[in-house]
Amino acid sequence: MKILIVNDSKVLMTLMRAILETEPGFKVVGTASDGIEAVDQVGKLFPDLILMDIHMPRMNGVEAIRRIIKIRPKTRILITSATINRNMNLIFEGLKYGAIDYIKSPSLNATPGTRIDRKILRQAGARLLKKIQTLININKNKSSIVYQKKSIIQTIPTKNKTIEFKGSLPVLAIGCSTGGPSTLIFLLKALPRPLPGPIFICQHIDPGFDENFAKWLSTETGFRTTIPGQQSQIHSDQIYVAKAGKNMILSNNRVKYETPSPDQIYNPNIDKLFISIAENSRQNACGIILTGMGNDGARGLKEIKDKGGHILIQDNQTAIVESMPQSARKLTGVYDGYPPEILGRMAGEWIYKKAGKQGNFKIKN
Repeated sequence: MKILIVNDSKVLMTLMRAILETEPGFKVVGTASDGIEAVDQVGKLFPDLILMDIHMPRMNGVEAIRRIIKIRPKTRILITSATINRNMNLIFEGLKYGAIDYIKSPSLNATPGTRIDRKILRQAGARLLKKIQTLININKNKSSIVYQKKSIIQTIPTKNKTIEFKGSLPVLAIGCSTGGPSTLIFLLKALPRPLPGPIFICQHIDPGFDENFAKWLSTETGFRTTIPGQQSQIHSDQIYVAKAGKNMILSNNRVKYETPSPDQIYNPNIDKLFISIAENSRQNACGIILTGMGNDGARGLKEIKDKGGHILIQDNQTAIVESMPQSARKLTGVYDGYPPEILGRMAGEWIYKKAGKQGNFKIKN
């Protein structure tokens, strides 16, 4: 794999190069100290993967990502930042414009005089190397999903109207992992407004990043978006994002949290959320599986289907990582797949039809 390192810190650039060179099959083909150099190098070196810093002189990482994906849409870009918590808005912007994932830059805690050998380098870069190995599994011929600010034609009520609700609410539940943030924007922007039901989102995300993720979704989509607290009531036309490091479940139309077991691989867990929603909402539930690595969500999606709910799955062509959609198709026996904006329209049609049949809403001009 040919890798380009883009970072304005010579120390970090040197460390990342040394870490990458411990892995057979990884070759650092070039470096760049700002976004302008990065765009130029991409046209000359054709890297398979770019490690992209965010804050740089002349051109920052977000603009570089936007330009690179425009000229080489199949390039895989991993955002690296030494100060992730302070840069989450920019990081999510980078994901929106085509970066696949993000990670904190590696650091080396060594005292002066310490001999830096291969073992120490691999320990320092363990998370980075693991993340890159995950990205290797992404289809090389697949282009990044790039969010475009364009209007989406809707054939059902839009947000210049209001809706009165009563009775039980139909529920949308969405699960995603790698490639999820940008994909979610496509789907959520395609939903009609106001929406006669709540949206639950379970995105695999590390602790400390969930609040910024929720704020970013709200800014991009216009939906009120929160990380609900224990025993929170649910309301229509709102997004509820699963708290990082916990399993969010829905019981008696209230949000609850459970502590994951030590052997739980995926956090927060999509299966746990979907299974609880299947039990809580039954035929009033719609589960959607989007891009991601692994099989989380497949079992929960089948449970929604078995309880009489509706299920939708992203197609392989637009899924950045197709493992989760593929697993869901295999387990549920539902082999149709759709791009995210089509999924949004289909989910919108389902939720309005479901709410209308129950007679639990009334449109007011």
